[in-house]
Amino acid sequence: MGKTQKQVMPLLAVLSLSAVLHFAWLSHPANVIFDEIHFGSYVSAYCCNHERFFDLHPPHAKLLIAGGARLLGYRGDVKFGAINDPYGDVSPVPVRFIPALAGTLLPLTVYILMLQLGGSRPAALFAALLVVLDNALLLQTRIIALDGILLSATLASVVAILAAIRSQSHWGRAAYCLLTGVLVALAVGTKLTGLIAAGLIGVCIGVQIVRQFQDRQMVWYWLRKSLWIMAGFVITYGVGWKLHFMLLTLPGEGDAWGLPTGNFLADAIRTHVKMLTSNMDLAAGHPDTSPWWGWPLMHTPVFYWVHEKARLYLFGNPIIWWSMSVMLVVTLVNLILVRVCDLKIVSGRERKPILWLPILGFIGAYAPLSQVTRVLFLYHYFTAFVFSILTVVLWLDHVGWIRADGLTKQRVSVYGYLVLAVVGFVSISPVTFGFETGTWVVEYFFEKFPKWR
Repeated sequence: MGKTQKQVMPLLAVLSLSAVLHFAWLSHPANVIFDEIHFGSYVSAYCCNHERFFDLHPPHAKLLIAGGARLLGYRGDVKFGAINDPYGDVSPVPVRFIPALAGTLLPLTVYILMLQLGGSRPAALFAALLVVLDNALLLQTRIIALDGILLSATLASVVAILAAIRSQSHWGRAAYCLLTGVLVALAVGTKLTGLIAAGLIGVCIGVQIVRQFQDRQMVWYWLRKSLWIMAGFVITYGVGWKLHFMLLTLPGEGDAWGLPTGNFLADAIRTHVKMLTSNMDLAAGHPDTSPWWGWPLMHTPVFYWVHEKARLYLFGNPIIWWSMSVMLVVTLVNLILVRVCDLKIVSGRERKPILWLPILGFIGAYAPLSQVTRVLFLYHYFTAFVFSILTVVLWLDHVGWIRADGLTKQRVSVYGYLVLAVVGFVSISPVTFGFETGTWVVEYFFEKFPKWR
């Protein structure tokens, strides 16, 4: 087996595991789950009944889900009237397919980004595997929800801009910059919190300009390349909204928010204003809401669905969730001490990791939510959570806990951690997949944290 094959095979194994976990039992439960009551009806409107609706989020991710559902044979026959309503004779797979595909491919994006940030291949594989083994990320990408697309587009936009920066080809850079704009538009067009992608891309371009500020030719070069990013963004974001207005042509509940006037720009601006004001004015409560400061400790998992003894809870893998939260604090403290005390870390690696980027991603995705007054749930932490994994694993790789020699040359503690992560995943899996069998681990957590039930 050649070197390249040895490097690719472990990644293919992780992606295969991700695909199996996302698509196995995807039709179960064949009932409307939590936010499917909203997003399912929106998907039906785009693909099939064309009735106008109003949503707090832009249309792009919902359009992708609707397009995939339509291609797989869905014809809008589910009403999505209430949680636990049956799908009947209609398979849920078509409407859950695109979120599951986004979740399946998320570890690949994490793997590539880890390599671009200076991580070793074992570290990149380790981070990708942690994403696969987190129960909360898995559940959220097995139902009609937007978070898998948001995460994939956000991380992929960073991958694209880093590829543009490292490209030696003029047209290669232009193509990557155009792709960056497309992906940023998809992130923002999924949820407005996707603006973190735009912020990170802006910082990456700004860093290049500052580093080469003495070379005016290079400064203008990157400013011109930014136009490719803007072009990709404007075209993609505009097309999404154009499709939104073109597809929703029949009267519906959305008419209560105002009828379209036929002027695309005016209608788009009006809709954006309503989205922003509605987000800020949202006052409805929920028993499973949780404060932003409690998310790193997995404060209040979200109850999604129940039928007799079967349940679905948005419940993260406690081994991964809690260890990443603790290790993120340790990592940040160490980085500060190293800088303040002017210490050097001898890791034997050829290049230093780009730690500032995932740290900035974590802060940018997490800090703004502390100012939001509307109801928030555990899944609002997902983007920050994945950036915390990138930060921690990159740091552990840098200090030598993860060895670059290969998968078989790792410390016993690395293998031990992965075994614990697998045990944590399996223990929580009954409430991730909605199995009818219980688990003493989940019951133990509910006993110790009664507010979680």
